[in-house]
Parts: sequence; structure tokens; C-alpha cells
Amino acid sequence: INQSQINVNWSPGLGIIDSYEIQRKLKGTGSFVDVATVPVGTKSYSDAGLNPNSNLNYRVRAVGPGGPSSWSNELGAITPPASPTSLAVTPGPGSASLSWSHQGGCIGFRIERKVGNGGFGFLEQVPASQFNFTHQGLLDNVTVTYR
Repeated sequence: INQSQINVNWSPGLGIIDSYEIQRKLKGTGSFVDVATVPVGTKSYSDAGLNPNSNLNYRVRAVGPGGPSSWSNELGAITPPASPTSLAVTPGPGSASLSWSHQGGCIGFRIERKVGNGGFGFLEQVPASQFNFTHQGLLDNVTVTYR
């Protein structure tokens, strides 16, 4: 799963199978719609071009010479929210003020930082309503990178 794609996987059916049909619907609303028919031997389908925060249900069935099987159980998946944009850092005495933009649909923001050439590590978690953070206690002449 990424912000614009959900991968659906299944185990092959038994008997003579010509293809598999995949359907999806918005979770909790509407009817299923066809999204793909894939040939026998296929065990997965990547549903691409989705919007961030898409909450979808999928089902699959095998199709053979005698017609289609019954539908599989439904599988639900949600694409992650869009990433924040326009991250800006304003240095201050012993601090750095961060700000960013976001289009919503998340429950919070995880702020990570790395010092010098080190690896990124957790710094702070802030609520979805907060679009800024000030990192205090920084030393002079030390490079800190944020994400």
C-alpha cells in the first residue's frame, strides 16, 4: 500500500480457471464495480491511481468454462494520507522552528531529525491540527536535518 496504490493478493482456485475478476467499492457505501480481469496464473493485482485516504473493499472470483465462482471474502484497505508539503525550517538561537502544509486526513505528524551524517530518529509527534513545531536545545554549528 502506498498513497496511490493498493495491492490485492489471493490464492489460486481449484479446477479449470480461465481468469480472475477483481471488484472494489468504497467501504460502507455503494456497490462493487469491476476494476480488472486478469489471466489464470495471476495471484495479485495492483490497483493504482488512487487518492490518498481511500478506504476501499475488494473481492475476487475465479472464472472458468462453467462460469464464475462465488466471490471471495471482502478485504479492506486504506491508502495512507498525503505527505506534508512546504516544510520550512527557520533557525534561531539554540532552536529551529519548523512549519509545513497539509491537506488533512491524518491523525498527526511524526517529526524526525538527524544530526550531521547520522541516521534519522524520532523527535516528536504532534496532532493533525498543528502545522508547526520548535526544536529547542540545539547546539551552535551542528547541522540538523528534519523530515
